[in-house]
Amino acid sequence: HNLILEYFGQKYKSADVSYSVEPKPLGTGGGLLLSVEKLESHEPFLVLNGDSFFAVEKNDLLKHHLELEADMTLSLVEVSENNRFGRITQNEEGWITSIESTSHGSKNFLVNGGVYILTQNLLKTFKNRNSTNFSLEDELLPELFKDKKRLAGFLSKTTFIDIGLPQDYKKALESYHQAA
Repeated sequence: HNLILEYFGQKYKSADVSYSVEPKPLGTGGGLLLSVEKLESHEPFLVLNGDSFFAVEKNDLLKHHLELEADMTLSLVEVSENNRFGRITQNEEGWITSIESTSHGSKNFLVNGGVYILTQNLLKTFKNRNSTNFSLEDELLPELFKDKKRLAGFLSKTTFIDIGLPQDYKKALESYHQAA
């Protein structure tokens, strides 16, 4: 975190920057809850997974979120082979109808792309967990779904690269160098 702090400082371009530093690893869910405490606005906010690149048009994602009056909107991508992502299904209106743990198979699946729009009120009931290690994808999302929160899906057909595994990171670097 020190490298990030040194590089960006307190401003990036024209935006003020505030940091949330985990005293110990909190996972994607615990880290999110810790960082939400820094929010000064009550507007919906954007959350990005740090181990993937998904070129979702954020204005379209926000528009979809606001039109549906969702509590949370997940960016979705269709994958043809799935051996490590959870499967997401949604209805014709765009509401998420199921969240499954890792699904195997060669059939096309919708999966979570790791770009989200959330309303701040959605996480109030989880404030007591802001110092515990837990997963946004494997624990928080299923719990929100079970609690019947208004979870929307936004399907994007833009570039998606998961770089969470070393071999995928290497592929992403090779693609980048070939395109450059």
